[in-house]
Amino acid sequence: MRLLRGAVLAGIVLVLLTPFAVTPETFRPYTVGEAVWSRMLIEAVFVLWAALALADPAARPPRSPLLLIMGIGMAVSFLAAAAGAGFQRSLWSTYERMQGVVDLVHWFAFFTVLVSVLRTPRAWRRLLALNLGAGTALVLTVIARSLDLDLPFYGAMPENHHPRFGGPLGNPIFLGAYLAVNAIMALGFAAAGLLRRDGAADGRWRAAAAWAAVAALHLWGMVLAGSAGAFAGLLAGLAFAAAGLAIFAPGNRRRTALLAAGTLAAAVALAVAVAAGLAAIDPDGAVAQWVRHPKVQILDKLDPDHPAVRGRLAAWRTSLDAFAERPLLGWGPENFSAAFGRFAEGYGAAMQAHDRPHSTLFEVAATTGAAGLAAWLALWAATLGAVRRAATGLAGPMQVLALFAGAALAAHFVQGLASFDTATSRMQHMLLLAFLAFLAARRPAAAGAAALAGAAFLRRRAVRGALFGVALAVAGAGFAATAAIYGAARDLQTGIATGSLLSTYERVVDGFEPLAGEPRRLLFANAAPYWETLHRTRPGEAARLAGLVAREAAAAIEAEPLNWRMHRQLARLYDRVAGFDPAFAEAARDAFARAKALAPNRAILEIRLEPPSALEVGRLADGRAELRWQGARGAGYHLVRETNADGGWRALLYSYDASRTAFVPPPSAGPGPRRFAVKACEYPGRCSAWAEWPPVPAVGGQR
Repeated sequence: MRLLRGAVLAGIVLVLLTPFAVTPETFRPYTVGEAVWSRMLIEAVFVLWAALALADPAARPPRSPLLLIMGIGMAVSFLAAAAGAGFQRSLWSTYERMQGVVDLVHWFAFFTVLVSVLRTPRAWRRLLALNLGAGTALVLTVIARSLDLDLPFYGAMPENHHPRFGGPLGNPIFLGAYLAVNAIMALGFAAAGLLRRDGAADGRWRAAAAWAAVAALHLWGMVLAGSAGAFAGLLAGLAFAAAGLAIFAPGNRRRTALLAAGTLAAAVALAVAVAAGLAAIDPDGAVAQWVRHPKVQILDKLDPDHPAVRGRLAAWRTSLDAFAERPLLGWGPENFSAAFGRFAEGYGAAMQAHDRPHSTLFEVAATTGAAGLAAWLALWAATLGAVRRAATGLAGPMQVLALFAGAALAAHFVQGLASFDTATSRMQHMLLLAFLAFLAARRPAAAGAAALAGAAFLRRRAVRGALFGVALAVAGAGFAATAAIYGAARDLQTGIATGSLLSTYERVVDGFEPLAGEPRRLLFANAAPYWETLHRTRPGEAARLAGLVAREAAAAIEAEPLNWRMHRQLARLYDRVAGFDPAFAEAARDAFARAKALAPNRAILEIRLEPPSALEVGRLADGRAELRWQGARGAGYHLVRETNADGGWRALLYSYDASRTAFVPPPSAGPGPRRFAVKACEYPGRCSAWAEWPPVPAVGGQR
């Protein structure tokens, strides 16, 4: 029994390493890596726990309102998937996201194992400390990358959002969210350590200083990530902790908490006011550039013209329209993109297409309706209730840890209002929620209560054997599916990297057909140039390609009939093919009509965004240089950068006023002649080429 319990605990610890799981050999290496790692471990842990729980009543699930509400929420998600825009996508999501109902089931199983197995304060303190150790190792990885230090594995990973850093999580937003939660828990360990009665006072202060240093490292990582939502979550979490200590902590600790909270609020308000004032006085000065630097992006995100702000507001409005259209069960988990196409208008219809509204609140409302929203809000209400019960039923270090766990979840909640979940964020959510469930149940009346501890039917060996067989079969099916997902994602990446997508395509789709949406989209996006060549040189092969596209188009539409992006991709493909094979003109018109019906306000065949023109450097009356350009039609904003002789560059200006056509650069950052470049962007990810000054000389008739 001890060996079985040890194996379960070892598996739980390995799940905490999910943020490090990157699979560069697969398509979407960050999300696929996290999902494959966490799911396979959870499946193995679940089977081991099932064997332990069937043999030992003490390892069976406790009576917990959190467990019940999570189960109800999962059931609602399944019903919403069945009634939504695409059942298959709701179940399995996409390679890009790797979430869906299947992912919810895995994290529900993880939560169940946690609350069933970890039943002592010491075990929980160790597990939470190990999680902070994993976070510290991750943030050190990010800091090392920011300092250009060599790393044996992660050094080869691209930073696609540079100069912001995402580290092993890929996206700075996800990194910031993870670090904010950990920073608060590290401060909780520091505060709780000072209240412990064991050991010498010097040892307690040294331990508290060590945990404070861990929190400081996480804060450094948050600055490198540059996520405004993470900082908002951090401040909300700290305010929650201060309020909790003020309400529940006795005597001096209450006054200290209020003083600390007031000091923190005043310092933050003063810093924001000073920075905003200096930026307003000198829009082109160093302070203005710093607060708008991609690594900071705090005050910048308060600008209503910022693309990230405009995009979120448009997506949130779309979510409300989607909720009004399907108020009971919504459009189905993972199917927000269908609602986005149907209702997005104005800026929303022109911006980058969203498969998430970038807000868990609006996502739950749009995709699972009032039923899902009620379950989601009930879970957060039960979480708050668990914090209150733990804070009133405990004292000393465990009371402090309970309040800081609630604060960390408050940070998770607030940053999630402008973001969405990943495997890493769900792992942290389930970990802290299970900890609170344990603390809330430690009051004498409920200590050790287990819902199935004395169930008579579990005393029969045959029943226990049958239940273990079911658990083994379910976990085995999940393991096989996860392995198939990994294999298909690896084959897809191989096909893309070697330029042999068409030859590997069928193996990719057959490897795991429920996630064939993205491979099909890539097929439709890349088939046209091959098709044209084959049409001229090998008509038979062109006919075979046409048959493949027709078959996969039918399968894609059957799986996701309301996926306007798939119809749009087909419209683009057939429109291009019709240029050299008029037989496809009608197919192009049909695909275009279907796409327009599903996304009535969307430009299905976009016009290419041209770079700014007439770039030059002039002189002002006071002798300062001024960079001038003619704006690009259709631009949402312009980006100005300075390039140095060794190819490096620094961002100088993100001009969210698209009509602005001049900029006074700050002093040069280095020796040598200065080079500038300006590009126009409709939204991040859809930008023109760079216009450079001085112009790049023409060589052989080409630039």
